[in-house]
Amino acid sequence: MTHGDASNPTPSTEGAFPVPTTGPDPGYPRNASGETYGSAAEAWSPDQEPDLILVMFGRGQQGYVKKKDLDPPKFTNPHDAIEWSRQNASKPAQVLTVYESDGMTAIGTFTLSKETA
Repeated sequence: MTHGDASNPTPSTEGAFPVPTTGPDPGYPRNASGETYGSAAEAWSPDQEPDLILVMFGRGQQGYVKKKDLDPPKFTNPHDAIEWSRQNASKPAQVLTVYESDGMTAIGTFTLSKETA
């Protein structure tokens, strides 16, 4: 059967590969506070990302931003989401503190603009 056949309006997924949402534990190292740190690229899903995510800032420096600072807020209803969007629409960028892998020693800032979010 071909795509677009009137007797089968649903496109065929024959030969399509599923996108994995889980995989092996990336095995991120932990700091003295028990926080994981490393590259988010090693995670199979957002749930597997480390607590401290590797970023490049300044002039090629590396450090970590807190995942909780990158994650969007969790809304319990659409009204709260709309209100948050209105309040933040005019903010051009979010400036995050960059830390050493200990998650406590601040070493710079990382600007997260709306274009990179």
